Amino acid sequence: MAFAQAQGLIIGNEEQRLLLDLPAYLRDDANRYRDPAVKSRLAIDPDPNVSITSWIGGCPDEAVEDWARLRQQMDEDVPVGDLTRTLKHAGADAIRTHEERMADQGWILVSSIAHVDDHTAEVDDNAADGPVAVGYTEIMVSRHETDIVVQEDTFVEGAYRGRGIGRGLKVANMRQLHEIPEVAQADWIQTYTATGNGPMHALNRDLGFFPADSMTALEGRFDYS
Repeated sequence: MAFAQAQGLIIGNEEQRLLLDLPAYLRDDANRYRDPAVKSRLAIDPDPNVSITSWIGGCPDEAVEDWARLRQQMDEDVPVGDLTRTLKHAGADAIRTHEERMADQGWILVSSIAHVDDHTAEVDDNAADGPVAVGYTEIMVSRHETDIVVQEDTFVEGAYRGRGIGRGLKVANMRQLHEIPEVAQADWIQTYTATGNGPMHALNRDLGFFPADSMTALEGRFDYS
């Protein structure tokens, strides 16, 4: 890093790589009804107005527009420090292309989306009545390199944070891992979280994640002359 900084690059963002002992977590989840503390920690329904829908594989047709909208919002909101933000406004067609590409590469997509059916948050006055999609999470399981399962995005729209939706999404999604044969060979779930993202670090710690190492991204202008 010292060499990069000597060349004029500056630190743009820092993230921690976190690991979760997957076999231990899945044992706790399978036996959660025997221990009230574990049952509470791994609950997926802290708010009666929140519903979570989960699936393995491609996004259901009825959810793909909401999924694309939330992915776009994640791109706009994800903490990237001082790095130049590159927005990717992916619609439903791009989501399907991504799913096909991941399947071709041997990835199993494990996904959950949250809906809220109330009016307690400040939302668009023109929004349709009924449940509103407010968050999502995604895990990727490799058919070829099965020792580490990859926790990708977890996102909840700002107006709905603080209601346990992120926890519910992550727990519901990890519960699907019981159904995937390849997971039996996995030792860890891995995720990256920006050092400044305090709420996500707190949630990850509570679920059993611990820091393994860190990643620093640097950025600078390149002189083509």
